[in-house]
Amino acid sequence: RSIISSLDDTGLVAEENGFWNFIDWQDGFSRQAAEQGAVAYGLSRAWELACELGRQSEVAHLPTIVGRMRVRAVEVLWDAERGVWTSGRDRNVSWISQAYLALAGAGTPAMRRHALESVQTMPGAVRPRTPYAYHYFVEGLWSSGMKAEALALVRHYWGGMVKKGADTFWECFDPDDDFVSPYRSILLN
Repeated sequence: RSIISSLDDTGLVAEENGFWNFIDWQDGFSRQAAEQGAVAYGLSRAWELACELGRQSEVAHLPTIVGRMRVRAVEVLWDAERGVWTSGRDRNVSWISQAYLALAGAGTPAMRRHALESVQTMPGAVRPRTPYAYHYFVEGLWSSGMKAEALALVRHYWGGMVKKGADTFWECFDPDDDFVSPYRSILLN
C-alpha cells in the first residue's frame, strides 16, 4: 500500500492513514498537513528527476496528483484568519507543516512567506525538536525567498548547539531547553 493510496479522491492525505510517519521527535500534533506537504513535495521532486532523465512518460500522472494536493491544501488546511496551514480535527499549527507545504508549492508565494513568518511567533505553534525538521524549515524559508531569515535561523539553532559545546549536530535540540532530548541530558543529545 502506498501513501498515494491514502489520499482521498480529491488529493487530501487522510488524518489517520494507517502509516507511521516520522515528521519529528515531537508529540501532540496532527501530522496531516505536514504529510500533505511532504508527499506533494516528494512527488514534485520525483517529477523533476523523471524530466531530467527523460522518463516523464513513466510518471505522467504525478503533476495532476501534486496539483490536486496543492489545491486541497489551500481549500481545507489553509486558515486565512491566522495566515497558516492547520492540521487535523483540532486545526493545530506546526512549523514543519508550514515548511513542507511551502516546499510543496501550496498556495501563493505571499501565503507561503506569511505562513513561515507568522508561525515563528504564534503562541501554541508546535516547534521542531530536531535538526532534521529544522533543516526543512530553513529550506522552506530559503525557497520562499527568505534567505536572511534562513541564515539567522541556522546561526541561532545550529550555532546554539556549538555554543553549548557540540562537536557534532545533536539528534534533538531546543536552544531554550537543555533537557528536551528524550535522553534528558544535554550530554546525550
